Amino acid sequence: MIYLIGGAPRVGKSILSKKLLLEMHIPYVSADILIHMIKKAAPQTGVTDKIDFKQKSKMFYPFLEQFVKLARYDSNNYTIEGDAFLPQELELLRQKFEFKAVFLWTSKITLKEITDNIGDNDWILSKTKEEQQKIPDYIIEKSKIIKDECQKFNYPNFDMSLGFDSQLQKAYHTLLDQH
Repeated sequence: MIYLIGGAPRVGKSILSKKLLLEMHIPYVSADILIHMIKKAAPQTGVTDKIDFKQKSKMFYPFLEQFVKLARYDSNNYTIEGDAFLPQELELLRQKFEFKAVFLWTSKITLKEITDNIGDNDWILSKTKEEQQKIPDYIIEKSKIIKDECQKFNYPNFDMSLGFDSQLQKAYHTLLDQH
């Protein structure tokens, strides 16, 4: 089965992917890695992390589609996580492939919460203080769009501000229990 974990930045997508790896031995790849690979190796595609996230999702879709198509042959299970796809694009994918998907988002987050939980990816620290101050609003704005699309296209979604650990558990069980 292919598992897709989408959502806003800094809400736990990588943590959920690592949980699936450690507990269920389901390998994963970050869409960030794929985006940066495409950006460097094939800049003519226009795929980059420097564009509006809706545009990035549309531009990334052909690569996601091929990855899902090919990953099915390589492994019985595979997870792709990231903020490079939205429910609207998964609707196109759903017409061709079977997969399970959840989306993570947050209705509230502070810069302190973000910087206290940097994890392995410290891209936030490379931003100026002024840029860092805008990150919580950006995450919340993106989260609202994700939530609305999830409701429109009927994808399970979780507001991580309602209790990170409990929401992560719910998302984990939703992925494994979906039929």
